[in-house]
Amino acid sequence: MTNLDMTDIEERIERAMYVLADCHEPDVAAARSRLASRAGSAIPPRRRRVRPEVWVTLAAASVAVVGVGALWAIGRPSDAPPESPAAQTDPPVAPSLAPVIPTPDRLAVLDPQPGDAPIRSDPVLDWVHGTRSTAAQRWFVRRSSDGAPSGGISISDSTALDWEMTFVDAPSAGISGVDARVVVTSEAAQVAWLTEYGMRVVTGAGDVSAEEAIAAASTASNGDLADAGVPAGFEEFAVPTEQGSVRYEDTQLTITYSTVGPGEAVDVAVASLLAPVRDGPLTPLAGRQDAWVTTTFGGHPTVIVALDTDAVATIVGLPGTDLNSVVGALAVVPAGDVTIGNPEVTHGIPANARKTYGEIARGRWVAYEYSTLHGTDCLSIDASWGGSGDCSPPGKVDCPVANPTGGPNSPSGFEVVVPYHADDVEVIVNGVPAEATIEHDQGFTFAYGPAPAGHPSIEVTIGGQPPC
Repeated sequence: MTNLDMTDIEERIERAMYVLADCHEPDVAAARSRLASRAGSAIPPRRRRVRPEVWVTLAAASVAVVGVGALWAIGRPSDAPPESPAAQTDPPVAPSLAPVIPTPDRLAVLDPQPGDAPIRSDPVLDWVHGTRSTAAQRWFVRRSSDGAPSGGISISDSTALDWEMTFVDAPSAGISGVDARVVVTSEAAQVAWLTEYGMRVVTGAGDVSAEEAIAAASTASNGDLADAGVPAGFEEFAVPTEQGSVRYEDTQLTITYSTVGPGEAVDVAVASLLAPVRDGPLTPLAGRQDAWVTTTFGGHPTVIVALDTDAVATIVGLPGTDLNSVVGALAVVPAGDVTIGNPEVTHGIPANARKTYGEIARGRWVAYEYSTLHGTDCLSIDASWGGSGDCSPPGKVDCPVANPTGGPNSPSGFEVVVPYHADDVEVIVNGVPAEATIEHDQGFTFAYGPAPAGHPSIEVTIGGQPPC
């Protein structure tokens, strides 16, 4: 057996330097000034650096933190020893063709821009980490006597990443045939259950009660999402699909551009009512009939505004942002005019890294092959389910990398990545063979399972022998 709790100190230092440079706090006062903010310097410092979730996801995808980040890396100098015998058991696997990664034609920006030019999210990372809009969704809304939306129900299929954090300990929803759990907050009731391919979530909003959400969930508990019936008293509306986001780093302002399908019309009031992670009340933007104000991401001021019959923009800013001024400056431009932000470059992975894409039952992943500034050959894997690690010691590029996982809201476990197809993988945690799920894809092997909390010793054998 080979204990894999080893770290290349030089690589860690190199990555840490990039992270420190990237985490320098921007001039928040100047940011507010550019956005005509009325908050001045009254916002507590602890609230100034919270970022909208789509960009938090990208940052988490770039920084390796045990149990929280989403980056494995295996490295060796270019003059390292030849491949291990285990790695030669299979022929080399050519990098997979890029999957169908949606690339936007248009994006919403500010004109004139308030300072630094915007950057847009990396479509590859958007694909890997699966933003909410990539999941299949259906929206149902009922209206009050004046025609305004009063309540809504959304049903979506997604990966099961939030199950352990949100639903695993929630009370049962009492739906026959599925282990459905219900979570009720001041803004919405959510019912969720695990499916063969991930998780189905039913969310109520507005005047929809928990009982109504559970009733809608019971009709959608079996079969495809398309088979779910329209709840009594509701009508179905087109769901805007996120095309891409831009961010102004100097103001920490994020603008997401979403559209509905050909021939469909977007209803901005419905889109605002059912806005993902909305956590505050919903009110019209003063002086406008095509924009609604709320809060998201734990209190960030947010406005959803119609840009055309088929498009809406969702703007998330710092506390105190003057949303009226921001909405007045919105413009739609060709996406090619906006530079793509590449978090990997910031953290030491070059833009020309060779990419291999994959998808297993646990989620999506992308492997980057590149050389570091010090000439070390690295293979880094960014995955939708999270992960951790850094380059192993020199000469270990063909060795498995193992890391503990878990956090305050998720159970303890382990995950192992083997950079080749390997059968008979066994994981030993604290000297005891562990229960592991094994998956193969694109010439890689993934193993994961439960483990004791803390810092367990994780060892790997392949065919009963140490792999390195």
